[in-house]
Amino acid sequence: ECSETVIYQVLSTESDLFVDLYMEYSRGLFHQLRAGSSPFYLKYQNVKRRDKNCGTNLIARRNLLKLIDGVSMLPVTEAGLCEDTLRIVKCSSSSTSTLLKFFDRTSHLANEMLSRYLVDFIVSDHFTTPSAKLPTCYSLAGKKGIWLVMRVDWYVLSIAVLEDDDDSEGIQDDEQPNRRLSFFTAGIIDLYKSDGDFAEADSTTCDEENFGVCTLVDIIQHAHARKYSLSCFHALQKDVLP
Repeated sequence: ECSETVIYQVLSTESDLFVDLYMEYSRGLFHQLRAGSSPFYLKYQNVKRRDKNCGTNLIARRNLLKLIDGVSMLPVTEAGLCEDTLRIVKCSSSSTSTLLKFFDRTSHLANEMLSRYLVDFIVSDHFTTPSAKLPTCYSLAGKKGIWLVMRVDWYVLSIAVLEDDDDSEGIQDDEQPNRRLSFFTAGIIDLYKSDGDFAEADSTTCDEENFGVCTLVDIIQHAHARKYSLSCFHALQKDVLP
């Protein structure tokens, strides 16, 4: 009687992933491992593909961590950094977003000030989470705006985007517009995915813990109130009505 056993285990640490694959097959039939129709061979090919993708994802993570730490990115190109960002977005298992009030769309100067003040705060030492702006990324994953990377903890990276376009959800014509700040968060274990595993995370509220990103949202919302007032004041100083 033919029996098959496959034990497949993935272990994550702070910076690495380890994969154990244990296989048993009936004596005298194990040579079928290399046969294209063998279930063992198919499992082996799947693990091999996952390992390759995971290696690329880990390199992407390392490059983004270097950006946060201010380490030289050579030989990584600007286009390569955007590709790394997109890989982490695709791996993300948690997606959280919040709406931030902006000025009327005709108030270009005030809106530019507010965006700059918010981003400067996030990448400053006043923000408790180490973060960096992705300088050349603008349009990724169907979203356009200012992209940032945050090291939530040693296991978790979050990619954030402050969108350029006003969010029309639930806004009336006479109301001030909002812009969406979205977070795509991935832990180390999320990097061990094959291309076929990628699926868009579906969470638009902070009802869940989301790797602690909800705490970051609260900090940014609190800072936003101050930056909004500051942008309004500076715009008025330049004789521009916000």
